[in-house]
Amino acid sequence: MKNRRKNKAVSAIVGTVLLLGITMVCFSVLNFVIFSFQSQSSIPYANLVGSFKGESIIIEHNGGEPLKSDTMLILYFPNNFTWINSTGKLLDDLNGDSYWNIGEQVQVNSSDYPEEVTDSTVTISIIDAESDYVIMTGVIQK
Repeated sequence: MKNRRKNKAVSAIVGTVLLLGITMVCFSVLNFVIFSFQSQSSIPYANLVGSFKGESIIIEHNGGEPLKSDTMLILYFPNNFTWINSTGKLLDDLNGDSYWNIGEQVQVNSSDYPEEVTDSTVTISIIDAESDYVIMTGVIQK
């Protein structure tokens, strides 16, 4: 008598190989989809202090990471006037590297915004343009 059981185990092996192949393809597709997205840029940390000095608003970098010159400065005045500018134009760049480093200041003169603005209280927001996050917000008073 011949043994006919040799070919019956082949279907189980083929099924296992197919399941493993399908699993590997699904894992590869998921891996590509998940890791193909670029990660969000990191949010810089900086310790910033705002104050009035005469008729000027001074914001000084007191520690943390250097901020790029395209960092946005927004001033909110009490009479609903909002003033927006890039810090690069206002930066007192001591070392000339186009970054807002420790010890450097951004200075906004009263001549930069309209005269009818009362500048006794100003709310300051500083936003990193690359990550689009608020780095600092605060109120300064004269």
